[in-house]
Amino acid sequence: MVDPVFTVGDVLRKLRKDKRWSIRKLAAESGVGRMTISDIERNQSNYQKETLEALATVFGKTGAELEAMVMAPPPRLRRVGDYDLAPEWVAFTRRVMRLTRLAQGAMNMTLLAFEDAGAIQRGFTHPPAESTAVDPDTPNAP
Repeated sequence: MVDPVFTVGDVLRKLRKDKRWSIRKLAAESGVGRMTISDIERNQSNYQKETLEALATVFGKTGAELEAMVMAPPPRLRRVGDYDLAPEWVAFTRRVMRLTRLAQGAMNMTLLAFEDAGAIQRGFTHPPAESTAVDPDTPNAP
């Protein structure tokens, strides 16, 4: 799976790592300072167009092509109330969610009933007898 790139710094880092170059090597090839490249890759600095062009040229691209490689981040998930949905869809969704919760509750009650029925069938209608395990800290332990 390809890692998503959301900034020009991410694009630059990806291109550099694809060539297996260090920041020092990219700085030597492009004439841009190591700290400037590091700041751009870490999104700590606004870059100038000339700097971006110098870096892009090393990779056989233009600055505009590097900027075009940036993908938009995925949309943030929102609650149903944040969307402009038809009221009948909202009502339907809420009803399905409520019925799902009711069904889960009924399933849990059924499982508990089966467990209780199984315990009664096995004769465990009262708590089990006390354990016969020996406590090693008891002074008169056998």
